[in-house]
Amino acid sequence: MQTTLARHTVSATLDQRSAPAAREVRRQTLMLEPLVDAFSATFEVPVSGVKIADDEALDYTTIHDGFVGVQWMYLQEWEARQGYVVLNLEGLEYEGWPIARVLEQELDSVRLLNLARTLPDSELLLFRDGWTSSGSRVPIENRRIGQRAVASEVRDADWRQMLTEAYDCLSAARDHRGPEIQEVETAKGTVRLHVSPHLQIRLPIRRDFPVSFCGGAVSDFLKSRPTPKAIGLATEWLADWRSVLAPAQRALTPLRRLLDEQTRA
Repeated sequence: MQTTLARHTVSATLDQRSAPAAREVRRQTLMLEPLVDAFSATFEVPVSGVKIADDEALDYTTIHDGFVGVQWMYLQEWEARQGYVVLNLEGLEYEGWPIARVLEQELDSVRLLNLARTLPDSELLLFRDGWTSSGSRVPIENRRIGQRAVASEVRDADWRQMLTEAYDCLSAARDHRGPEIQEVETAKGTVRLHVSPHLQIRLPIRRDFPVSFCGGAVSDFLKSRPTPKAIGLATEWLADWRSVLAPAQRALTPLRRLLDEQTRA
């Protein structure tokens, strides 16, 4: 069965009993040309450099620029049917652990929080990433640091507490320029893993997502024989991505500049 949407053809053979097959259809769907083209144009990254990944455990898909350091990202939460434009900084070694410099400066000044508060509905999020000794990421249940809330509702004291917990995910013995070893919760129980902090600033996109083309319904949409009306809705949903991404990108640009400044300090 083939379904043509916009300028791409998505081919899929689905087995209702196969969750991996459904995830693959979802991934292929998100790779449709209008969205990738819009991301490429908005964030000035070649289409060949756009990276797409599924997080099966957390049920979201990300598109990012592949940049080493602060990244532009689009994140789609499938169950919530909500999209975000995101500034993403992982706790990795490149350029001398830039996330350590960001956390140190933010503990001193809370500049990121104060700037994020000026954007309605923006979220400042901190995570704990777990790693094997070979460098593979491990899904952990106590990944989130602190409570999820819009930046305007986060108190300075609570933010500093979250920052301190994130900073403790870096090794004090190495001047916080390397991963720490902590006990974390996984699906197999409590284990000791290398961990590092992870920072995201998310701005939700305000738009209506056709129910027939969102969340778990994506695979149903492709399995069925969609009506011309359904195909039209999906095509329209994908066609105007740049007009949706660009305002969020402009709104987050001051935060991007501040993050870049902090990572270089």
